[in-house]
Amino acid sequence: MDLEFYDSIETKDVKVNHTMKNVQLVLPKTELKEEFWPRLLKEAQKVHFLKTDFDKWVDEDEQDEAPEEDLGNMGGMGKLL
Repeated sequence: MDLEFYDSIETKDVKVNHTMKNVQLVLPKTELKEEFWPRLLKEAQKVHFLKTDFDKWVDEDEQDEAPEEDLGNMGGMGKLL
């Protein structure tokens, strides 16, 4: 599957966690800007197989304070952009 993201991501720092029910990804942006992306993908379309984990959500004003995620814990994935 190919997805064109809204902006560039740091591919060497992508983290993947496969579970029995889903695949969780942490996709760090190349440039950490003040504003968030308005959406994950370049095109404004809803994709049925992508969901945001709002339990891991970080607000724009708190993004610099976000702790590093511990991927050793199965549920410890960062938010999906």
